[in-house]
Amino acid sequence: MSHSIVVRPATPDDLPVLQELHAALCAAERVSGYDDNADKTFASSPSGQAYLLARINGDGLALVAHDGSVPVGYLVAGVRSGPRGAVSGLESMFVTPVCRRRGIGTALLEQFLIWHRSSGLPSASLAVAPGNHVAIALYEKAGFRGTTLVMELASPARAHNSEA
Repeated sequence: MSHSIVVRPATPDDLPVLQELHAALCAAERVSGYDDNADKTFASSPSGQAYLLARINGDGLALVAHDGSVPVGYLVAGVRSGPRGAVSGLESMFVTPVCRRRGIGTALLEQFLIWHRSSGLPSASLAVAPGNHVAIALYEKAGFRGTTLVMELASPARAHNSEA
């Protein structure tokens, strides 16, 4: 039996939920090949906790989605620098795999867009892996368009230089 989905602002009590969902996002990105460097421990690190708490406490946006009492997704956003100045940046979003295709991502994205419109910033941006066709379709349906291709080259691990 499916409960009703509720998307609400995260509170400090939701920090462990956001940490767990962020770790699941990073694990999924590594498995899918979208981001081999996704750090699933970041959200639990002191800097990750400070980052999430800042978003929760109003320096940006932190949302959590629940199906009944079960957390099933999250979104974190903030103001970031873009090529033409400050923009509303969707920093991370994740819906648990078993709960996808139920409108949860759409509901999270709609709340982000409401936040963006109230910010007065000229545009909103996000980054998505080129192979994540489902997410790209969701973002395009909301009006996002690809404008910049960012390409990366992973550096080989640096050899330890004992003479340095």
